[in-house]
Amino acid sequence: MLADTLGAAQPDQRIIHLIVHYLSRIYEQLGDPEHAASELKALSDAYPDSAPLALEVARTLASSNQLHQAADCYKRAARSPKYGKALAEAALLLLPERPDDALALANDYVARIVQDSKALELIVEMQGNSQPLSQARQQALAKLLSSQPHSSDYEMAKVELWKQAGRPMEAEAYYAAEVLADPSNSALRAALAYALWLQERSNGPRRKRRAGASHPRAGTGAG
Repeated sequence: MLADTLGAAQPDQRIIHLIVHYLSRIYEQLGDPEHAASELKALSDAYPDSAPLALEVARTLASSNQLHQAADCYKRAARSPKYGKALAEAALLLLPERPDDALALANDYVARIVQDSKALELIVEMQGNSQPLSQARQQALAKLLSSQPHSSDYEMAKVELWKQAGRPMEAEAYYAAEVLADPSNSALRAALAYALWLQERSNGPRRKRRAGASHPRAGTGAG
């Protein structure tokens, strides 16, 4: 086993990471990702404190559709604050087939890494819902997880989650207050504009629009 060989030699961590990178690529070229996944999982188990190694192994496991083991390695990588985004990657990986597990990871990511109390409230609400996670909510959550925290796309994904929860006016009120507190923040302004546009669309046009006019970012996170 590769892990046994490297363990006996005690190589430098950087050498291990290079070996992992090239090994995974070689097996990918040979069309044998499952063999690579087995070797790499054993290697990650041998060096549990290496976040870059765990992340590389997680991505290789994901490519061979070994979702449960991949998620475990993503969580191992996320022990390091530098690799906290690995939790979001794991949640995205599990979202289509294991939404309950994905929500738990999304909860951890938002609470521990992003530290966003409003997004956390929306995720906790979805966790407490006994109904299956709708496609629209999955899409909005995926947008939030794949976006840079607190970017325009991230904030508009939160607006979409509010909409899917049936409370779009709360999003409008929240972002109106946030923009008043920080008027130069373009992400907050974009989210407020999107919330106002959604509210106007749901209530019907208040004034005449040009034919075919639409919110320029309406497709972002919508479902």
